[in-house]
Amino acid sequence: MVFLKYWYHCCRFEPRILCWILKIKSARCLWSYKMTNISLRAVLLPSICGLLAAVLWGAWMPVTKYAIINSLDVVDIVFLRFATSSIIAIPLLLKFGFVIRQKQALAKILVLTIGSGIGYVIVASFGFVFLSASYGSIIPISMTFFSIIAGFFLYSNKLTAKMILCFVCILTGFLLFLNEITKNTESNLSVFPGVLLFIASGFFFATYNVCMKKWSIQPLHSVSLVSFYSFLLFFPIYLFFLEKKYSSQTR
Repeated sequence: MVFLKYWYHCCRFEPRILCWILKIKSARCLWSYKMTNISLRAVLLPSICGLLAAVLWGAWMPVTKYAIINSLDVVDIVFLRFATSSIIAIPLLLKFGFVIRQKQALAKILVLTIGSGIGYVIVASFGFVFLSASYGSIIPISMTFFSIIAGFFLYSNKLTAKMILCFVCILTGFLLFLNEITKNTESNLSVFPGVLLFIASGFFFATYNVCMKKWSIQPLHSVSLVSFYSFLLFFPIYLFFLEKKYSSQTR
């Protein structure tokens, strides 16, 4: 009886104890339950979004390579990408604004647009002309590498043992991957243009990540600006190449 009385008061005044002991898995308890002041919702939602981002980022590489193999030019791929994303970005821009309310706003938008938009996509897409989609993993490797270096110099991040170990593993993995590429190709020199383009695209994206954090720009607003202004910058270039392409075909 004493045990039951104690159990009743615990469950009455502290429902989290009941969730802890019984490990209730109902939807309501799952989203309201907290452990060490971190809610499961705050952990699961970013994790799911991160996985979806990884899937989308990984999918565009083989899709881009497939499009290049099947007679689409790089300029066509870039145009289709930004024509679609700019339309999706317009509702977000109507909410957040077509500019950022900071000093040197146009210069900052241009840096973000080149870093994650037109510059990154063009350089990475040309890399797939030289290498297959499986080698596209060089992009996130180099992006992480440059992001760590930029964080150390710009934000004075302390290099902990874990960061040093991560840095060494990334660098070692990249060198082993590069060695594997040169072994599996007939001409070692033929792969280096694609490798350099992938490394450059990783540098562009790392620049975007660092600048967006340094300038404290909201991620959704930044992505919308990049998509919209990438289309505005690339559309005249695409028209020029399109006219040149059709004029050469009519001759």
